[in-house]
Amino acid sequence: MARMAMMDDLSEEERARMRAGSLLAFDPPDHIRLRRMLTPEFTIRRDAG
Repeated sequence: MARMAMMDDLSEEERARMRAGSLLAFDPPDHIRLRRMLTPEFTIRRDAG
């Protein structure tokens, strides 16, 4: 609870800086859209040959 109260005291710019680089900070549908876009970059691709 104390952490949530502390977050309320931050400006929008400070909150954005804290969220930067963290996909977990996004709520649906943004989280889902970004996860689907990035997942192929982090999976092992196998050649069909």
